[in-house]
Amino acid sequence: MHSQPIHVMHVMGGMTGGGIESVVLNYCRHMDPRRVVFDFLVHDHSPVLPVRDMTIHGGRIFTVPSYDRYPVQYLRECERIFRREHPDIVHAHMNAWNVLSLGMAHVAGVPIRVAHSHTTSNATGSARSMIKSLITKPWSRSHATHYAACTAQAASWLFGAHHLSQVFLMRNAVEPGRFAFDAHARKTVRRELGLTDGQLHIGHVGRFSYPKNHPFILDVFADLLRCRPDAHLTLVGEQNDVDVPALIRERNLERHVTVVGFRNDVSAYYSAFDALLFPSHYEGFGMVGVEAQANGLPVLMSSNISMDADLVPGLVKHLPLEADVTLWSQTLEKLAYDHVGNRDDAAYAATVAERGYGIQANAESLMQWYESLLVT
Repeated sequence: MHSQPIHVMHVMGGMTGGGIESVVLNYCRHMDPRRVVFDFLVHDHSPVLPVRDMTIHGGRIFTVPSYDRYPVQYLRECERIFRREHPDIVHAHMNAWNVLSLGMAHVAGVPIRVAHSHTTSNATGSARSMIKSLITKPWSRSHATHYAACTAQAASWLFGAHHLSQVFLMRNAVEPGRFAFDAHARKTVRRELGLTDGQLHIGHVGRFSYPKNHPFILDVFADLLRCRPDAHLTLVGEQNDVDVPALIRERNLERHVTVVGFRNDVSAYYSAFDALLFPSHYEGFGMVGVEAQANGLPVLMSSNISMDADLVPGLVKHLPLEADVTLWSQTLEKLAYDHVGNRDDAAYAATVAERGYGIQANAESLMQWYESLLVT
């Protein structure tokens, strides 16, 4: 053990309550502060800034202008902070855009610079985003001394398959017990939503952005209503670049869909759902699906999501996005029906941990990796 804790500055971009932030904060909560302390470099005006979780072990928060709106100021502030704070490691989580902060860390003399890939595609699917990704992706390894990724697929997308042996796999691990089914929470949330005991309740968790595919979610749900007019859909997530309320109005679904925004008690919503609809265009790793499986909640995913996220046998099904929405809605209804009454079992959470996605073991692995970087 080092005489002083290793200070790792995590470069996060804008904090919006998304999956990447959830992963990093989960690791942060499970660090041994005698060994590793997380600091955070985030965009100012971030809409969701969980200060308590970010500073739980003495970590600090540094803010910089958005690189998208103020690129010169962003670079200047990154360099200034890195020079002043002298972090042992800078660990960047902005996929193809890691080159910006890691370049400034290099200039500032930070010896260990980690580029992390959390995705398998570009950020929004828009032409503008694709062009930016094409420009920055070839430089993704520039200024990085080490690489990390959530899966081999995410590593291959950003760094190339021939670099896989050099990549540390930092799994999107969870605290399984935190997401275990809670019968009381189920009753409470369903009562708040005005749902009856037997009413079919479909859920989705994810920020309102292109990758999550909200138009398709609503189309599948609208088709489900034809045979299950009592069904209800609840969308949990922070507003981003997709106007979900407008999509709901366009489909005349206002009476059947509830938008609850970002929630800290998402595990209670998993307990209240009967099935999770998760038809993403792409995911680095479907962390929401893992949380749902720890809850015993059946999940219908798109085939674009890696089957590495299928941890509990029989609880997850995949369909291609090209399939008819009726096939999706029928499969979703059957998946929910097949698992009615089978949720109250701690074995689901235990299985997630046994399959290697428990946070305690993964946090220890990450601390050992950071320690090894300083030795070498």
